[in-house]
Amino acid sequence: MNQSRERVTRADVAREAGVSETIVSYVVNNNRYVAREKRARVEEAIAKLHYRPNNVARALKGKRSNQLLFIADQITNEYFSRIVSAMDRYAYEAGFLISLCANRNTPEFVSQVISRQYDGIIISSTSIPMEYVEYFSKAGIPVVLFEHRRHDGLPANVAALASGLYSGAREGGPPLDRDRQEKHYLYRPDQPPRQYQRPHRSEA
Repeated sequence: MNQSRERVTRADVAREAGVSETIVSYVVNNNRYVAREKRARVEEAIAKLHYRPNNVARALKGKRSNQLLFIADQITNEYFSRIVSAMDRYAYEAGFLISLCANRNTPEFVSQVISRQYDGIIISSTSIPMEYVEYFSKAGIPVVLFEHRRHDGLPANVAALASGLYSGAREGGPPLDRDRQEKHYLYRPDQPPRQYQRPHRSEA
């Protein structure tokens, strides 16, 4: 059996996939955002060429940062500052520091977060796409999602934490519906309070 077959390099994968070596590096290391179509081409090329990354080099990137990131829609909201304050006490005792960051919902934001190699990410956002959460997961970063909406089939390394907002909204709907003539104020932690008035229904 011939054992002299040349080793497949990153450049070979890049040529096969029609992308730059930098893009191949991003996909292999899961440390930057890569468009889904390009990522698929790179992964197909890796499988076709039987490319095996240099495990020694990758191991050097395995150091822990002891940093956690909390991503929220509105970081000036008292709701989030109280949550982070409580989490910070436990995180510090365990040897971690926690940072609070406003969600920007852009591919560049996701890339910046991944590149900083946080040991974990906590997300309390009603607007972040699940696609971005999947990118964090594929980068090997554990993620905790505050359950503001129902999540089915979460990716690996992602867990949902009941915040009470989802169930509270479901339980609060019927009373609002019954008080047809009253005005109410709805509160969402990612937005300022706003007035709610039940839409008028014409009597049949």
